[in-house]
Amino acid sequence: NDVFDEASAIGVRLGVHVEGGRFFTSVKQDVDLETACRDPLDIAYLNMEKQGKTAPCCQWAEAPIAMDVYKDVGAFERFWNSEVYQSLRRKRDFDSCKACGINRVFDEVMFHFTPFLKLQLIKSGRIASAETASVYPEHELASVCNQHRLNLPSLRRTLLRVGLPTERLNEIQSIGTAALPKIDEACWDAFCATDVDAGPVDLDLAGVFAGIGWGNAEYDVNAMRGSRWLGGTNTGSIYIRVAPGQPYHLRLTLGRVSSPALVNRLSLTACGQALRLDSSISDDGKIVLTAYVPAKTTALHEGRLWIVLRFMSSSDDQRISFSRINFAECEPEAASARFRREIDTALNRVRVQKELYAEWISACARIIASDPIGSIPRILRRLRRVLRAAHR
Repeated sequence: NDVFDEASAIGVRLGVHVEGGRFFTSVKQDVDLETACRDPLDIAYLNMEKQGKTAPCCQWAEAPIAMDVYKDVGAFERFWNSEVYQSLRRKRDFDSCKACGINRVFDEVMFHFTPFLKLQLIKSGRIASAETASVYPEHELASVCNQHRLNLPSLRRTLLRVGLPTERLNEIQSIGTAALPKIDEACWDAFCATDVDAGPVDLDLAGVFAGIGWGNAEYDVNAMRGSRWLGGTNTGSIYIRVAPGQPYHLRLTLGRVSSPALVNRLSLTACGQALRLDSSISDDGKIVLTAYVPAKTTALHEGRLWIVLRFMSSSDDQRISFSRINFAECEPEAASARFRREIDTALNRVRVQKELYAEWISACARIIASDPIGSIPRILRRLRRVLRAAHR
């Protein structure tokens, strides 16, 4: 799974579509073989061996059909209208059909059996026991995760990376997304106990990283952009480690968002401390969020950071995905300048509010002097205006 995620993320940047089956993503469905299997009706499977014999499909595990279109001009007509084909068109009930891969998902062991092996199992009468052993135990968990838009391979990857047993994820099968906060906290505690190298952080969120609450990745080859959706709780975490005691600029690139206004519903915390988000548009039209991570935050856990993204939305139509997150060390001068700007902003706000309240008090005195009896309603109206102005 990790190899495919990494390859897909690299491929999308190169404009190359990478496709492959991933474990712990399949959910078995009831398949009507008569409808799903079109081979006897639409497809001539011309996989001729040296002896001039072939089969109706690649799943065929029984006696082949004689055919050689290179030496016999009538071979194809006899093949296409053979008794085997005619029977298959009436009903897909051969032993090969019962062992067909269409009825299986990628995680089932028998999905990967060759037709030859299936033929031996059928002949020896062991196909039923092989079917029983084929079902994978995580099927129900995968089904629940799909319902809640959670990517099970990502969850498993995170637990394995921090050294926790993947059985912890069975809580999702029992209580759904209510299990995620405790799993997230346990993973963070375990991450704090691991010896992870601190270094430059530049994560492709469509690829491989450690975190809880994420959904499936999306690879837009035409736009050369990969991203990963937030899961059904609209909350996703990321565990990373930077140089402790060093301030950082955090840069978060969005993938897909139905409306730019929804960016205002995003919040971000680092180790439980809220960070102020500023948004901008990059040269290539992507929405980019930036935040300042102070040195005191990176010093808390020796550079380990628990980044949590939350998107406030009650509608399934309002969703958001993320492409990349990176951290750049702040130069001391830049950090100092930012600190001064924040102090100046706060002092200016206090000065404006002080002036507003002083003006209100002076106006109240004039009102009382001119109209002692009717002054109270007028004073209250002015107070409401002043409070609104001070809040702005």
